[in-house]
Amino acid sequence: MLKQLSAAFLLLAFMVQVLSSPFIVFDYYVNTDAYAVNCENKARPELQCNGKCQMAKELKKQEEKDHQIPGNDGTVKTMNSLFTKSGFASVPDIILSDIQQEFPVIHNCYTRDISLPVFHPPTL
Repeated sequence: MLKQLSAAFLLLAFMVQVLSSPFIVFDYYVNTDAYAVNCENKARPELQCNGKCQMAKELKKQEEKDHQIPGNDGTVKTMNSLFTKSGFASVPDIILSDIQQEFPVIHNCYTRDISLPVFHPPTL
């Protein structure tokens, strides 16, 4: 039960973070009148803004907030120290040259090449 609750909480937290921009757009369509009251372009009705400028401001604010998160700068950080030659254990070449592996010889023993009396056409 605790695992299910923690998984549901983590999923919800992830979804809120990922879907923050669609939530703002959804809020705009639900509360269009409130956005229109706070519109900056009320003096210019020919733009037919209806509060979209306020929604754009909130989206921009959310985007800036996302960019302020440390480690979310869009660059891929590589860990070169893990993949360098010195990061792996080295085996001296002398030890490797003394090891000779012998593999068994496998002969062609397929059953399709063997004709058994069991496999024959039925008699009528």
